[in-house]
Amino acid sequence: MEKKKKQGYKLSPKEYRDNLAHIELRNIVMINGSAKLKKENLEINQAMNFIIVEKANFSKKYSTENMIVIIQKYTLTTYHKEKTDYIFKIIGDYEITLDQQKKLSKDFWDIYKNMNLPVNTYPYFREFAQSMTQRLNLPPLTLPLSKWQKKGEQKALLFFWPIAWLS
Repeated sequence: MEKKKKQGYKLSPKEYRDNLAHIELRNIVMINGSAKLKKENLEINQAMNFIIVEKANFSKKYSTENMIVIIQKYTLTTYHKEKTDYIFKIIGDYEITLDQQKKLSKDFWDIYKNMNLPVNTYPYFREFAQSMTQRLNLPPLTLPLSKWQKKGEQKALLFFWPIAWLS
């Protein structure tokens, strides 16, 4: 007996797995990366709150019957409890190219962008964020595993950085 469909998805887990077998990752390329620090908002020995927002956009510009290109965007914003202004912001945009053996349905891609896409791209962003915090002369930041919460059309990861550093 086939398992029930989860979270309102139109494909069962078995149907999804069967379709997943028809795609292969060709490459992941960072197409945009930036970091901005507002030193005036930085306080020594002050813990920070973080929010990471990720959003997947399907680009039809390069898509063919045998290939699809997805743009995955991550934005990491840090702030104090008051949330008046950010301390630093790190942005990473990734272009993911997938080969597809057959044209797959929108229902498949709706699940893919929520389930598999972050598994493939989030490690790249984690490394980028760690590298950028060091370049901002801050202690290296190791982002937590992805435990995303729905935030409108986007997913967000909220966490607290209880780290203090010297002046």
